[in-house]
Amino acid sequence: VGEVAGPSSAADDEALIDDVLGGSAVGGDEALGVAFGIVRFAAFAGIAVLVGAVAFLVWLWPAGRDDRRARRIVELSWWVTLVATALCIPLQAAYTVGGTLADAVDPSVVADQLGEQTGRSWLARLVLLGVLALVLRARRPDRWVVSALGLAILVTVSLTGHAVSGDLVPLAFAVDVVHLAAISVWLGGLTLLVGALLWRSPAPGDDGLDDVDAVVGAFSSVA
Repeated sequence: VGEVAGPSSAADDEALIDDVLGGSAVGGDEALGVAFGIVRFAAFAGIAVLVGAVAFLVWLWPAGRDDRRARRIVELSWWVTLVATALCIPLQAAYTVGGTLADAVDPSVVADQLGEQTGRSWLARLVLLGVLALVLRARRPDRWVVSALGLAILVTVSLTGHAVSGDLVPLAFAVDVVHLAAISVWLGGLTLLVGALLWRSPAPGDDGLDDVDAVVGAFSSVA
């Protein structure tokens, strides 16, 4: 019981889904399972929107960095990812040992988790999120640097999932990262498209349709 397990297996993920859906609390407290499931989903959704939205801005719509709605989407997804990731560390620690929500604030339990690959991956994600925020403050951030940071953040997702368990781990890991990248580019881009680009206010004397059409066409090809 004192030893914290490593990355979540497929069985762990299925048990967590059961907890979230109100099923049996396999290996721990049901309230803990539900809380962890919700926070973990929030972290994944935040990452997908953040990475995809940033990719959309640096590759397809650079002018969107000055758009108020686009900035809000990026900022909100960044904060959701940051907070959810930070909460995942103690919740994962308590869930792994089959504890309760009270164990999530136990320093010894959390410390054990930070010594495992899962905990270190979440810490790395927090650092990467901080670096990404700094890079995005530049007037014209390098698109390759931003893309590398986004890919690195996605790697931390694969490191905490079932891609690192079972057979053919290198292949499963690579496919998982590519899959996550595709999800992010599509979902994050679509979020920015619907939430910002299509609401774009034309400049005086410019109907703005050419710009919108060009970006929509480019995203359609990428998607």
